[in-house]
Parts: sequence; structure tokens; C-alpha cells
Amino acid sequence: GIIFFILINLLSIDYGRVGVFIKKIVVTL
Repeated sequence: GIIFFILINLLSIDYGRVGVFIKKIVVTL
């Protein structure tokens, strides 16, 4: 959804382990 898209954009600054983790969650949802 839009919220997840925004979260990814906010975390893209430090798109490392956290980015991968969030991406994993978004794919799961």
C-alpha cells in the first residue's frame, strides 16, 4: 500500500539490512 511505499522511501536512506527486512515484510503482506 501507500504507507509501505512511504516507509520504504524513508528507510531507503539506510537501505541495508533494514531495507531488506522491510522489503521482506512488504512482499509478505
